[in-house]
Amino acid sequence: MITMKKIDAEIEQLQRQLEAAQKAKADEEKKEKARIAQAKKHAGESHTRVALELYDLLDVQPEAKVTRTVRDRDETVRTQRLLDMVTEIVGAADPALLDRLKHDDRSGVDARAPKPRKSSTSASAPLDDGEGSGRAAERQESWPTPYQSAA
Repeated sequence: MITMKKIDAEIEQLQRQLEAAQKAKADEEKKEKARIAQAKKHAGESHTRVALELYDLLDVQPEAKVTRTVRDRDETVRTQRLLDMVTEIVGAADPALLDRLKHDDRSGVDARAPKPRKSSTSASAPLDDGEGSGRAAERQESWPTPYQSAA
């Protein structure tokens, strides 16, 4: 027999699940916005150049001219169309080709990674050891501070 208490308990459980799902979705959206902001800050011009090259390569034309009914000034619709096309191409591509391309990309990143700098004794020497040696002492000899006379 179904009682009102059982129904209320099920509703409360479903509400908790809904709240948890909404919170998880909001967290994901927040992470995505932060990722986009970081990309805009560091690679905005480069990302724009890539998108423009892909538009040309795949002949993805802009949406209809901006009118009262169609407004895609930020190119959201066009970029989604581009993404859909690229997704289809990647989905239809040979897995061996994709694996090779990914491997080549990773090895290229590794090859371009900065090499550790060799430490030299002059670079690790203290600036001023209290006895007038080091680069700080050299600067003092060549450039007087405001408190020293230029004589």
